[in-house]
Amino acid sequence: TNNHATASPQDVSLPTAIDGACDGTVFDYYRITAKAGQGVACDLLATRLGWDFDPVVRVLDAAGNQVLAADDDAATAADTRFVFAAPADGQYVLELRDNRYKPGGRYRLRLGEFPLVSTPLPLVATSGLVSQIAWTGPAIDGTSPLSVLTTAGGPETIPLTVRSSSGQPGWTTLLTSELPVALEANLPDKPDEPAAASIPGLFAGKLDPAKDRDAFTFAATKGTPVAFRSISRS
Repeated sequence: TNNHATASPQDVSLPTAIDGACDGTVFDYYRITAKAGQGVACDLLATRLGWDFDPVVRVLDAAGNQVLAADDDAATAADTRFVFAAPADGQYVLELRDNRYKPGGRYRLRLGEFPLVSTPLPLVATSGLVSQIAWTGPAIDGTSPLSVLTTAGGPETIPLTVRSSSGQPGWTTLLTSELPVALEANLPDKPDEPAAASIPGLFAGKLDPAKDRDAFTFAATKGTPVAFRSISRS
């Protein structure tokens, strides 16, 4: 489609998914219509699909003024994602380009009212047990926790579909382990109360708000070394 100028964007309806390719120094433009206050989620998949595309996205109003600019995301790295809240009724244009102006990179652009999930909480569930899974991320309003039964000795990663009140899906991945998982206590009246855990095992939690501290208690034998490994951004 000849959508390489702000004056001739490609009109798209919500929700939608668009497959495209980068033309280097030539940008791609898509036009949507939104109501004032409407939240439009944008999720651009490229690196997560193995495609060499490093996107930068801008949202412009009908007059060509920049309303929002987005680049890397803390959870999806080079794959840009965000929620755009329309300041007024009208048409808006999304401008896409490669941050390196490199041609040939493929991408899939999702637009709609769907959740943007960074990780499940906890990150890991014990195999063969039912676990209550909640979500963290930039757009999880309207989502509900999910009860997940993992298969004993099954796959180590499980894709999960997360739906909000709009019914449109988002996704995340749950890790599994045969080890027991201890979730932070997080009691409002006892924020420093330690959660009971065991060794070997996995400790899981979320550091929120700022300066939050999670505590776990476990039994150890004198002289026996215990190794710890932190898994967060990795």
